[in-house]
Amino acid sequence: MARCWTCGKLTSEPVWKCSTCRTENAIQTLQKDLALNTDKLAKVEQHGFEVISDELYELNRTHQANTETLSDGFSNLAGILQDGFEDVSNRLQEINTTLEWGFGEISWKLQQQTEILQSIDHTLKTPTQTKANEWRQMAEESRNRSVLDDAEKIFLRSLDAIEGSPLDYRSYIGLARTYIQMNEFDKARTYLEESLPHAPDNSYKNYSYRMIGHVDECVGDYHSAVSALKLAIEFSPNSYVAHYDLARCSAKLKLKDTCLSALKTAIYGNSIYFYLAESADFEPLSVEAKELLREIKSNTLNTAKSELAVLTKIHKDFIDRVANEDIYVETVDEIESNLNFANDKISTGDYKAFLDALFINRENYKLPDKAKVDIEETIKARDKALAGISKAEKMLNDAEESMTRTKETLRRCINASEILEPDDKDIETAKSKLELAKDKASRRDYKSFFDTIQISQEAYDLAYNAKSGLDSKREHYKNSRSERVEKATGVFFRAVGLKILIGLACSPIGGCAGCTIVAGIIYNSPRKQGLSFWSSSAITVVLFTIVGVVIGIVEAVKEFNTYEDMKKK
Repeated sequence: MARCWTCGKLTSEPVWKCSTCRTENAIQTLQKDLALNTDKLAKVEQHGFEVISDELYELNRTHQANTETLSDGFSNLAGILQDGFEDVSNRLQEINTTLEWGFGEISWKLQQQTEILQSIDHTLKTPTQTKANEWRQMAEESRNRSVLDDAEKIFLRSLDAIEGSPLDYRSYIGLARTYIQMNEFDKARTYLEESLPHAPDNSYKNYSYRMIGHVDECVGDYHSAVSALKLAIEFSPNSYVAHYDLARCSAKLKLKDTCLSALKTAIYGNSIYFYLAESADFEPLSVEAKELLREIKSNTLNTAKSELAVLTKIHKDFIDRVANEDIYVETVDEIESNLNFANDKISTGDYKAFLDALFINRENYKLPDKAKVDIEETIKARDKALAGISKAEKMLNDAEESMTRTKETLRRCINASEILEPDDKDIETAKSKLELAKDKASRRDYKSFFDTIQISQEAYDLAYNAKSGLDSKREHYKNSRSERVEKATGVFFRAVGLKILIGLACSPIGGCAGCTIVAGIIYNSPRKQGLSFWSSSAITVVLFTIVGVVIGIVEAVKEFNTYEDMKKK
């Protein structure tokens, strides 16, 4: 049974577009959008089939009859699915064919923008080759305008051995696509085969063989399609779309092993094929295909759960470590967040979500090594931070003690303020810095510890400067006071000695001077008549000596008080 090239529906004979094909308007609109928007063209060129398939991923899963507007210029594609399909299987079949071949024209236009195909232009050096390239471009434009007869003639002329260049791969593909649009599939296959020797690399041989396979599928020759698709895979083993096409065609022939092997490769390469595998294309092997899907889904789920269990254990060890060290490490929280995200994905029961969980787990496996390093660095930073705080606290205590001594000196000593003039501004600033450092350290993460080290050092420097300044001022005052004390001491002892000497000298002189008068008085006193004159004189001298000494001591005491005052100054 033949098929429609564009949508894959069964037809009486192979055609490019069947009567019920709904993709033409969407494709034409998309072509215009891409032609007018080079940014979108570059985006689709870069990501290729993935861009389109991702847009339809949710649409394929939910089986909605009416679709929401697709983003990035693909909104018109919704018309393909507007009226729904006979059943889900047929719908997926049409979606798959439309994705792969309904956008074939766009795909080919994008292919021609790649460096590989554009590099062909650099090999066209003769005037004839250059002219042939111009004809090819004219033919492409004619085909885009659906002037197919002109396109055929111009393509043939560009490939003419005499007038044109039979070496340009692009011309063969362009002509083949022209014949497909003209429903002449045999001619299209001929030129696709002729394109193979001129393919720039294996990826384009894969492209040619895939088109040959699709031509064979459209005409109902599944054996030839399988052979062509196997060759396509040989030239590009990672062409998952080729694997999927091979699986579909093999299913028609009930080639179980080939079908399931190719389907498994396609699904593991691109998860969208897991959902497309439910299409009617696999009906001849539907039981086996569904069993494969269950197996793949189960294996993916078990792998995701197993990896999740390992990561959960690793995470618990990290949690215990950071709890014991009383630190906070962001990487450990990141692991936990990823674990929760992966668990949420697994809980959905969806295959694509299982794959997402696997991806999250693989990314999570990169974090334990980083977490170990982060923990060690955080511990080192914490130890330095705490040591810095302790050091700053000790210096601040020393500075405050120095300030206390300075103030006590000010209280005891007269005129000390002229030299000391204490200022506690640095000490107060150091206190504020130290409190800030302690607050930072309480957050327990690496950055806060790092900040703590810097801030506590600033507090230490301020306290050190305050203490040094106060100590220096007191030392200066001490030296200045020592000079004054030394001077006062000399004056004191000289004054005291002089006072005592004067007292001692004056006592005998006074005694002798007053001896006669006092002795006479004492001698003539009725109460002292028993004393001789000389005895009276001796008593008088002793009395005057004692008085002189007392006067000297009194004067010495006055000098001592004066000395103490000088010391204070």
